[in-house]
Amino acid sequence: MVIIMANIKIIFGVVILIGLIVAGFYFVSSTDTFQEDTKLTLNSNSTKINENTTTVKVIGHTEPGATVTINSNDSSIATLYPKVSSNGDFYYEITVPTSMEHMVLIVEAIANDKKPSTAIFTIERIPPITVVDTPNGTNNNTTNSTPVENFIGNKYSMIFHVPSCEWVEKMSENNKIIFENRIDAINQGYQPCKACKP
Repeated sequence: MVIIMANIKIIFGVVILIGLIVAGFYFVSSTDTFQEDTKLTLNSNSTKINENTTTVKVIGHTEPGATVTINSNDSSIATLYPKVSSNGDFYYEITVPTSMEHMVLIVEAIANDKKPSTAIFTIERIPPITVVDTPNGTNNNTTNSTPVENFIGNKYSMIFHVPSCEWVEKMSENNKIIFENRIDAINQGYQPCKACKP
């Protein structure tokens, strides 16, 4: 009888031990393996700016209620905390040091009970175009040979076009804004037209 009671206690102890191991495994796997990533998308992952640009807009979308942080490889910029709207949109205007040629921003979003997600946003400063007169009297672009063309933006739709685009003719004069280049339009939050593809 004593032996049977001892065996029952051992079996009962083993069953409890197995139950604890299974419960512990389930807890670890449910918090690690089955945890979803926080949704995070940026409207753009990079931008190029000219020598006069001092601000850049980082625009994106995450889950409502998520916290977004922006860190930089430039030690002069502290961690930034853009406000997330009730539908998950966020926007932050970053001041870019004029001495900066290349900057990497790490955007991170985290929602309750979800894993954080990260996205990389890069900023590159384009060197200025310098024109030098050559001995034969012609101009020579020494830094950048890309021709400069004006673009026309629509203040209402926030879309920019080449001047010859059919949509420019349909645009109200009050809604027109002229950009010296494509980069200026994008840095001010304008999207390229899908018809003329500026």
